[in-house]
Amino acid sequence: MPTTKFLDERELATFAKRCRKAAGRNRAEAARELGVSRPSVFSAEEHPEMSLTKLRSRMIEAFSDFRVIGPVFLLEEKGTDAVRSVQSSSPKSQATDT
Repeated sequence: MPTTKFLDERELATFAKRCRKAAGRNRAEAARELGVSRPSVFSAEEHPEMSLTKLRSRMIEAFSDFRVIGPVFLLEEKGTDAVRSVQSSSPKSQATDT
């Protein structure tokens, strides 16, 4: 059975770096394979505050057996304990109870 884990941007950046290293690629090699600059790979790994989620996802998928699904944002209604999951990739996202 597949395991699902939610990662924040910091964890995603760390995991992308770990996948690249485990695949035996340095940053320059990874950049060439992904068609981006070496500084972009550096930023994706070392600066989780930067909006590089797509590159991090591509790195994980290219250098590991994992598939990245998301991004997923959890919304909580004010004044209730109900949590809803909304996937931002769809322009017509529907909130679903979780």
